Amino acid sequence: MTCRPALFALPRLLLALLAQGVLGGHALAQDLSLLSEFGRTDFSQGSALIIQNGDNNRADISQSNDFGSSANFADIEQDGFDNDASITQSGDQNSARIHQSGGGNIANVKQTGFGNAADIIQTGGFNALYATQIGNNNSIVLSQPGFATANLVQIGDNNRINATQAVGGTLSIRLEGNNLTATVRQN
Repeated sequence: MTCRPALFALPRLLLALLAQGVLGGHALAQDLSLLSEFGRTDFSQGSALIIQNGDNNRADISQSNDFGSSANFADIEQDGFDNDASITQSGDQNSARIHQSGGGNIANVKQTGFGNAADIIQTGGFNALYATQIGNNNSIVLSQPGFATANLVQIGDNNRINATQAVGGTLSIRLEGNNLTATVRQN
């Protein structure tokens, strides 16, 4: 097996988020320009990226490609102190990103299936997220500003959770079935 730079997780994730309407084309164009600088366009091997700035941050990525055709992509970025993040993915074409800034944040994303995507942003401090997706083509987009807790579970196919929490917010969502959507804005 050839070791390849893990930087290439971002383009795949950004493509998935763009397809879901989460990101605009400008962010994608910036990321694709990075990609062209490195000259790589084959993402079949998948990738994982961990970037940490600060003290006592912990990050873990575990990925398995069950079907051998396409890979999984994961990105954890931590800027601050005492943050804890983990991504566990099993299946094909899953992508996950956790961005933590501040201190004392916890994020745990588990995905099993095909084509699932998770984009988690935690700012401030003492946020907690536990997210599980089982099925195909599910997505979670979550933003936590501080002292927020979220437990998110999706079982089925083509489900969507899009949530923005207020400081100190508590959120628990469980979607079981297909083609379900939950959108939450806490103020």
